[in-house]
Amino acid sequence: MCGIAGYITRACNNHIANNNKILQKMLSKMVHRGPDESGEYSHEYINLGMRRLIIIDKSKGSQPMLLENDEYAIIFNGEIFNYQELRKNLEKDNIMFRSNSDTEVLLRMYIRHGTDCINRIKGMFAFCIYDKKKKLTWIVRDRFGIKPLYYSITNDFLVFSSSLDSMIASDIINSEIDATSVKLYMLLSFIPTPNTLYRNIFKLRPGHQIVYKENQVTISKYWDINYEHGEKRDECDYEVVEKLLNESINQHSVSDQPVGTYLSGGLDSSLITKKYHSSYSKSFKSYTANIKNHETDEDSKYANKVSKNLRINHTNIKIKNEDFLDMLDELIEYMDEPVYDSSIVASYQIALAAKKDGVKVLLAGNGADEIFGGYRRHYWTLRSILGGKLKYLPNWIIKYFPKDGIIKHKILQLKYKNLSYAINFSGVNLSIYQSIVKNISLESVNTMLNNYFIDNKDIPFSKNMMLMDIKTYLLDNGLSILDKTTMGASIEGRVPFLDHNVVEYALLNRQKKNTIKNTKSILRDIARNNSLENIAMRKKMGFDQPLKTLLKKQLTLEKIKNRIIAAKPYLNTIIDYQSIEKLFKKKDKENYTENVMNLYCLSTWFIKKYR
Repeated sequence: MCGIAGYITRACNNHIANNNKILQKMLSKMVHRGPDESGEYSHEYINLGMRRLIIIDKSKGSQPMLLENDEYAIIFNGEIFNYQELRKNLEKDNIMFRSNSDTEVLLRMYIRHGTDCINRIKGMFAFCIYDKKKKLTWIVRDRFGIKPLYYSITNDFLVFSSSLDSMIASDIINSEIDATSVKLYMLLSFIPTPNTLYRNIFKLRPGHQIVYKENQVTISKYWDINYEHGEKRDECDYEVVEKLLNESINQHSVSDQPVGTYLSGGLDSSLITKKYHSSYSKSFKSYTANIKNHETDEDSKYANKVSKNLRINHTNIKIKNEDFLDMLDELIEYMDEPVYDSSIVASYQIALAAKKDGVKVLLAGNGADEIFGGYRRHYWTLRSILGGKLKYLPNWIIKYFPKDGIIKHKILQLKYKNLSYAINFSGVNLSIYQSIVKNISLESVNTMLNNYFIDNKDIPFSKNMMLMDIKTYLLDNGLSILDKTTMGASIEGRVPFLDHNVVEYALLNRQKKNTIKNTKSILRDIARNNSLENIAMRKKMGFDQPLKTLLKKQLTLEKIKNRIIAAKPYLNTIIDYQSIEKLFKKKDKENYTENVMNLYCLSTWFIKKYR
């Protein structure tokens, strides 16, 4: 696990072709991602660097790794979970190894099979391989985007990194802010891939690769969920899902460092903890975090029950209401771009606690909701008869409904399909969004979202919703938060549910019918089969933020308002600050929490990055 960075000089006569200071500045922004080691490599037009967090092979896994008389070089962020199996197959071909690292396995897989090796690899990764013989550079991101990878292509350079801050630190990329991305963030609570806050920097899409050869840059897709023939007729068998999940957890558990688990008390993390406990003989630690004296304390009760039954060492972190904003401010320092979710502070505090205990790897339940239908929105369809009629109502009729009325809100959702999907997971108030973001209309935003949301009419609507979740909400919210919070504490987060075999089986076959009250039926069946009856019967709970209460406190309100106003020099062309003043005069600000917090995080980000 580490942070990687590199740049390729495309202009042959460029005087900074091998300027180590550029690489060093890029690496200096990623020390938290890899505090244990640092390394650099340069040859002709290519420059590669890394910061390493040692997880596998403490003594011989250093990077950049060079093989075959330095004909091949690699920098690698992530883990190859089937590397032991791949290594055995290579050894059968009389290939010798000099280390026990998955990095060497990955590079030797390339040497043996070329770029086709990617189809044999299971893991979370962002890597770059330089082939001196072919004068080829291969840059790849994993199937689901678990590990980040940013890039920029100009006439003079191809620049890439695990960190957006690292990209900016190179000083060879135009860092102009993209107003469209700011507007998208204010609606979604994250910036959708491939966008970033910067006009000339992008996130490489999951399952995609960049090939550089003879000054030509090619970006292509190497993997996607294949719905070519629609949904298969076979119904998912919970025993098959359990077998695939067991295999994934066993592979995700391989580490030369202590492993622990997130344990919220919910279905997904409880299953991961139970399964890991069943296959791992040594003691390990689990963690949960809750707002003190808040309704989420119910989560900690269930987490305590699970840990007690399994006889594992469990830590329950209590977050004080008054500390929430300070903790959020600290975390934003490690966020490459603004992302807001109510669980972000809890995730970071768990990572810090694990680091203090010497735990270097945490297994998380991310992805289960998106794969097995854990959200109510998966069963809410815009293709109903009522919805089909309402969406054709003209705007001149809609405007006569009360401005903030629930009827108008629902009609707008039905009229603009993309918007309806967006606000279902962001929770923003559309009226407030329109008032505080300049030069925006619902029609224009709905159209803009076409670039990111998928409408595959060949599969059931609920499955399409799950697929959109995987490629938007999970990618740029859930996985981004997991990576940034764990890396902020210099530890590694792993997600066993996102083994591509598990995902493909679940999404390409019919799943047992779920209901709004009984989501993720197939996982509940597995929980019952593993003596987790109480968890299986438990209603899904989200991590409810304390800010609805905090916004009623004058001191908190003033801090949030002052922070937002302080960012006016950076956002004045995009945000209507007169509307902000009006918003803070409203008595029911707790109803606009998501809008307020999106703007607070955005403002804090600008102040921290540009101070």
